[in-house]
Amino acid sequence: MTNQITTLDMGKKFKKTPAGEIPVEWDATNIDSIGELGRGRVINQKEINEHPGPYPVYSSQSKKQGVMGYIDTFDFEGEYVTWTTDGAYAGTVFFRSGRFNCTNVCGTIKANGNHPICAEFLAYILSMYTKRHVSYVGNPKLMNNVMGKIFFPYPPLREQKKIAEILTAVDESIEKTRAVIEKTKELKKALMQTLLTRGIGHKKFKKTPIGEIPVEWEIVRLGNMAEQSDERFMPSILDQRPYIGLEHIGSGDGRILAIGNSKSISSLKTIFYKGDILFGKLRPNLKKVAMAPFDGVCSTDIMVIRPRENLIPAFLYYLLQSDNAFGFAIGTSGGTKMPRTSWPLFRNYEFPCPSLSEQKKIAEILTAVDEKIEKEENARKTMDGLKKGLMQALLTGKVRV
Repeated sequence: MTNQITTLDMGKKFKKTPAGEIPVEWDATNIDSIGELGRGRVINQKEINEHPGPYPVYSSQSKKQGVMGYIDTFDFEGEYVTWTTDGAYAGTVFFRSGRFNCTNVCGTIKANGNHPICAEFLAYILSMYTKRHVSYVGNPKLMNNVMGKIFFPYPPLREQKKIAEILTAVDESIEKTRAVIEKTKELKKALMQTLLTRGIGHKKFKKTPIGEIPVEWEIVRLGNMAEQSDERFMPSILDQRPYIGLEHIGSGDGRILAIGNSKSISSLKTIFYKGDILFGKLRPNLKKVAMAPFDGVCSTDIMVIRPRENLIPAFLYYLLQSDNAFGFAIGTSGGTKMPRTSWPLFRNYEFPCPSLSEQKKIAEILTAVDEKIEKEENARKTMDGLKKGLMQALLTGKVRV
């Protein structure tokens, strides 16, 4: 470590270290010198099922903070930093506290008291360094011997705690927003199940081969209410259009995640128009359903379904997101290498159909729920951006607290 002084923004003094330039009041060291490194143990679902209890079991996953389940014993107690050692999430870091367990694909760090280190701060600062040390030869790995050599900077303990407090507050807001999104998605699923089978305000129902439906409704076949558009488009320098592929459609939520350009895609495409329903027909992508927000072209792995005058596009859009439609698409998939459904088969899907006015009301209710989800998703993205900016500023010492 050198003590060369440089001056960065706002006239603050910095020094060079193996962890990069840091404020002169900060220090830098490696993990081996500040903590004891360990690993979790093999914990399978059978143990979780047979020994339920209050103590969490953390796995290699990142969703739900990595919680795999809960058992009646604990292997760790206190404040730790854990990280995923193997697999797709290798290098993902968490702060853990209290009594808990973790599986054998989790590494653990317990501060040894040799340096003034706040475990919560350590989790945040390490998250900026670990990914660059993951080995991607074969199965991604970040093993204990590599983790132990990672150099990281740290400020005085009081500043560490303040930084952790700020970032934790942002994380808590992000988690609350995620919880709202998940609850709203659950609400949407329940509403779809009710509205698409029982409608709004009906008192009398009749039995049909696909279940009870309002007496005013009829069972119809998709092919009688909509048609497949197979108008083809060959890319041309003079005729360029917005392009949507399977990779541009969110799974299960109908969001258009990105837009391509037909110029960059040399293969044949299908033309679609605003209001058409785009339905991914490959088995892994059957839940990729979107309502076209503009005119454009799409991959031929997407069915373009155009409702006729007796079917409202937004109603058809939600109908094709339902579990019933998804199940039918799976049942009509053929092929071994890349199973897919097709319009000649999918057009036989039968569903209960209300009047145009009720279709509109159902679509409006579900659209309002989708707008709520989108609003919360945008808020989460904003907070993710805020956290990223704060981490870059606070964990490098460019902004002091």
